[in-house]
Amino acid sequence: MSLFHIAFYKFVALPEPEVAAAMLRELATDLTGSILLAPEGINGVAAGSAVALDAFEHALLSDARFGGAFAGMVFKRSECKSVPFARMKVHCKKEIVAFGVDGVHPI
Repeated sequence: MSLFHIAFYKFVALPEPEVAAAMLRELATDLTGSILLAPEGINGVAAGSAVALDAFEHALLSDARFGGAFAGMVFKRSECKSVPFARMKVHCKKEIVAFGVDGVHPI
C-alpha cells in the first residue's frame, strides 16, 4: 500500500474552533499528523492511504457541519517513503500563525 501525506491551511473565521476540532478528530481516525485550529482558521498535515486522504479532503471541503468554511482549500499531496507521524493530534490554539503584532489578523 502506498502512503501519502498532505499539507493544507486556510485563513477563515472559525467562531467555535473546538467544535470543528471534535469533528476533525472523528474524520481523521485513519490518519496520522497534526492539525491546528484557531478562530483565524486551520493549518495541518496528515498522512495515510490515498483512499483515507481522499475521504478526509472531501469531508473538509463538503461536510455541511463545517458550513462551507473550508470550501476551496488547497491540499498539497506527496508520496511518503516511511510513516512521517506517530499519531494524529488535533489542537486548538490562540492563532495558527503567530504574527507577534497585537491587533493584526490574517482574515
